[in-house]
Amino acid sequence: MGNPLSPIIADLVMEDILDEAISKTSCVIPFIKKYVDDLFLVLPPDKVQDVVNTFNEVNQNIQFTLEMEEGRRLPFLDMALIRQEDDTVKTEWYCKSIASGRFLNFHSGHPMHQKMNVAQNFVKRVMVFSTNLDLKRKREIVHRHLKANDYPKCLINRLINRAKHQTVNNNTAMDVSRTETETETHQDEMKFYSLTNIDGLTQQITKTLKRDYPGIKIANRQHKTIGSLLPSVKDKTPNTEQSNVVYKIDCADCEACYIGMTSTKLKQRISGHRSNLKKLKTLLDKGYTNEDAKVSWVREKTALVNHAATMDHNFKLDETNIIDRTFKTNNLHILESCHIYNTNNTVNKRTDTDNLHVAYAGLLHLLKNETTNGR
Repeated sequence: MGNPLSPIIADLVMEDILDEAISKTSCVIPFIKKYVDDLFLVLPPDKVQDVVNTFNEVNQNIQFTLEMEEGRRLPFLDMALIRQEDDTVKTEWYCKSIASGRFLNFHSGHPMHQKMNVAQNFVKRVMVFSTNLDLKRKREIVHRHLKANDYPKCLINRLINRAKHQTVNNNTAMDVSRTETETETHQDEMKFYSLTNIDGLTQQITKTLKRDYPGIKIANRQHKTIGSLLPSVKDKTPNTEQSNVVYKIDCADCEACYIGMTSTKLKQRISGHRSNLKKLKTLLDKGYTNEDAKVSWVREKTALVNHAATMDHNFKLDETNIIDRTFKTNNLHILESCHIYNTNNTVNKRTDTDNLHVAYAGLLHLLKNETTNGR
């Protein structure tokens, strides 16, 4: 699950099963359509069970169930297929009886264009799929579902008027044409970035970037996700087993602290600090002084060791705290510099913040003041 190859492999497996099953059936199947693992077949009534048994014999791990038409109606994907008296087929938009009818609410914190796309696609499906219903009935379905998700009536009417003259063929041709054009023109030069959605601000930033940098495409992401609302069902990874983190180690003898970052597991980085402190202690126990070359070499390894040697202090390595994390290793240096800049009494060298762009200074100063004032 989740592997990008999964849909391709599933389709190949289904094609293989279909080829073998059709070659073994005892009758000719005049009509068959497939969407992933959903099949729509037209069969003689007395051959239905034989065909199902043949399909299920191909692979014991893949077993098919049967759904027959009732009252000349048969649901298939998002459509109900209705067989007319003259054996022609018309369609209606279909949802299961257990469906909640819930989708992206109009008052949700998502960007407006995402809510518009959800509503517009729903209207298009109802209008296009329902060849068996008149316009009044289609409008009733759309209004009922969209109003249940708090979409305004005027917006619903506008979306219906926009979609009612479109057809499946026109939409498909237009989408394919647009996709091919965009792929050929922009795929190589287009770069994609994501921004946390903050109503009003993110849209303005996106608009500015789109105007000044046409080769950049911005995707919005939500900071209020289900994962942030519900407790995790997985065991929490111990701090020492986490990687790509910014950490803080307090001095045991004063108010100073050391801030560092590591792309490997935190326990490996702490082990490195512990090893350096042990080397320092060994050299000092042997009578070396801070001015000796061997001690200077160890002191230069990190600001933590330098503080321990200069002040004869110890650090609380077993109480190391993770103060930030990222999935992108390249961001670690920026995060570390930001935390060093905004933390008082750090033993880190000031050169650790030299690579921080001046654009961050004002924002960090503002954040520091808000934190200090308890806001």
